Amino acid sequence: MGKGCLAIPQEVGGIPEMVVSQNTAGLTRSQCRRGSGGNAGNTGEVSEDEELTMNNPDKWARTFPRLYELYCEDSSNPNNYFNHANVQLALRVPSDQYLAELESILGELDPVAWQEWKRRAALVLSPKPKFGFPVPLFDSFNEARAYVFLKRQGYIEITFLETGRTKGEKVPDLLAKNREGNVTILEAKRIHDSDSEIEYLVNPLPHDMRKVWHGLKEELRAKMSSTVDRARKQLLAFRAAKVRRRIVYLSIRIDLQNATHETRDEIGLFLEKMNDGTIDIVHFIENDFFLSDSRP
Repeated sequence: MGKGCLAIPQEVGGIPEMVVSQNTAGLTRSQCRRGSGGNAGNTGEVSEDEELTMNNPDKWARTFPRLYELYCEDSSNPNNYFNHANVQLALRVPSDQYLAELESILGELDPVAWQEWKRRAALVLSPKPKFGFPVPLFDSFNEARAYVFLKRQGYIEITFLETGRTKGEKVPDLLAKNREGNVTILEAKRIHDSDSEIEYLVNPLPHDMRKVWHGLKEELRAKMSSTVDRARKQLLAFRAAKVRRRIVYLSIRIDLQNATHETRDEIGLFLEKMNDGTIDIVHFIENDFFLSDSRP
């Protein structure tokens, strides 16, 4: 894996690693294509249209209507996720892969689910996050992704459950029914970058090279184990409905130093062994596109 990949801050300014790298690379590729065709724009300057997109929210509102609606919940707050500089950079590119994917996911929520999800997400849209990372907002995006997972599984009634009414009470994120009326509950969990990875990405050493680690690290193994165990207890404790199926929907970010296909495969095998018959574990690798090949 190249040094350039390892040194890209991934969630700096509130945008996931994948967004910063994709947007930066995407904009560069776009400029190179214009340059190779003999057009202006190969100097790294932003075109007038792109500036208008960045400075006029109504422009990107047409491309990302539900993201824009969320933005409007607290648009004047400088800590709003969509007011961060690198998110503004992403909004210059209407075809941005990550934002387009988020918009597509949110677009699949039915009107009732959308209003409930938006209400929750608005609560974590503009906090002053540690290291500039709005982790709770990305957790909310993962809950929306879990909703779409259930929808594509064929469930026809999908509801975001209200949080517990008493202190310490935990309820699953989603309840769904299939056409036969059978109830499934789902708890969405997210494992983000390790603290050491975040510290490195925020303050990378100049011209630094790091050794790539192939295979599942003990730190990530322990984090997955504890996260799944918490979710399992939460799902088994839910007694408000007769439940046929319980799902842990786990979204995982692999540290860049450890982001290899071998690590991904070992994650899958480890989680398979954690399936004990009481729950189903569905996992998703957020930064799958960063994975490098296995050992030469």
